[in-house]
Amino acid sequence: MQRHRLASLLAAVGACVAAPAFGQDRAADVERQFGAFEAQWRGDRGNLTRLGSASIRLRENAWQRYRGPPLEEGGKYMFVGFCDQYCTDLNLEVFEPWGQVVGSDFLDDANPIVTLRDVRTGTYTFRGVMKGCSQGACLAEVRVYRVD
Repeated sequence: MQRHRLASLLAAVGACVAAPAFGQDRAADVERQFGAFEAQWRGDRGNLTRLGSASIRLRENAWQRYRGPPLEEGGKYMFVGFCDQYCTDLNLEVFEPWGQVVGSDFLDDANPIVTLRDVRTGTYTFRGVMKGCSQGACLAEVRVYRVD
């Protein structure tokens, strides 16, 4: 149910963000998508507090692991990714401080979302996997939010 609501929210964001012209700055494209997502979320569901982010520049089928911000026990958190216009599939895995996978999004889309509830205190890591990119490399960003 929660995943369906988030998918609906992402579809609404996609409808609000105009497709950028070829050659337009990729970082600005990703930033516009996050801006629309954050505004839509706050309008529909409440507050998001951005805790950290990582920019990802990867070739197709490549991956990179990143260190996220410290999370506090009992909180609700979201790891959200958006890609530039050349990316068709970005996957995301989140690992607890002890190395176990605690959430993932392997859907065939460019906007992964992993929601964690009642986490243990510690620094979580995440891995971005670029599964579909029509250029030499694509730009994506993953942001970590506390959901209030």
